[in-house]
Amino acid sequence: MNFKIRKNSRIIFLCFISVCSLYGSQNIIKVINYNIHGLSPMLIEDKNCDRVESIFENTSKKYDLILFQENWVYQKLLSNYFNAHKIIIGNRTKFVKKNNPKRSTGLNIIANSKIKIEEYNEYLFDACNGWLANGNDCFASKGFIYSQLEINGYRLNLFMTHLDAGYSNNDIIVRKKQLLNLEEELNKINIDDPIIICGDFNINYYTDSHLIDKFVDRNNLNVLRWDQKENVSEMIDFIFLRDGDNLKINLIDYGVDKTLLLYSDHPPIYFNFSLDKKEMQ
Repeated sequence: MNFKIRKNSRIIFLCFISVCSLYGSQNIIKVINYNIHGLSPMLIEDKNCDRVESIFENTSKKYDLILFQENWVYQKLLSNYFNAHKIIIGNRTKFVKKNNPKRSTGLNIIANSKIKIEEYNEYLFDACNGWLANGNDCFASKGFIYSQLEINGYRLNLFMTHLDAGYSNNDIIVRKKQLLNLEEELNKINIDDPIIICGDFNINYYTDSHLIDKFVDRNNLNVLRWDQKENVSEMIDFIFLRDGDNLKINLIDYGVDKTLLLYSDHPPIYFNFSLDKKEMQ
């Protein structure tokens, strides 16, 4: 009887060690995609930077790859919290004054030591809509950042974007054009490597799913349905995934980080994954 107990305990212990090894492995990459609502204090209710600093502090401790949208004001604070990270700050602008982060794309890609950023490029969309209405998006320089990452010797293509806001017909037309701009660069990369596309698309899947579904079909993508885990009536922040020819994205977990939920008007979407070679058929 004692032998059986010892044997069962040993099996349970080995299973526990195996699970801990998997989730504690260096192969697991923890990612967060978050529109932080980093507008000028003159435009929003909070007049200090405590909210945004809390986002920076929490994400720096929990995630390997941090993807921020709408950081137009707090770029200088990033180095205070991500001093051991590689930081990409979107700085391209369509305006005459080039050193003007408030008129840039507002995009940040932040990676810790698990991830090597081999190269990156920032692109501006050709079209926008709204100067004094419909989201005033022409006062920003919306676009996307493409980066090629190396993780455990494997390459991964990452696109992060922020499309125009607004509900008018012109806003919808502009977003369609912006999606096509994104696809132009997407079609240029090496299809051997896996792809992650994420960001604030400002397209509500609950009212305009056909736009997203067509984008998914045209580019052979899978959409991460984080909304099915939450009680929501809107999904405008998206994660899209596509395996490479010989490498797959092994999705381990995903959802909304509840600890960060009240710091912005967008959900903080997290997902954990590893890159694994496909089994030969």
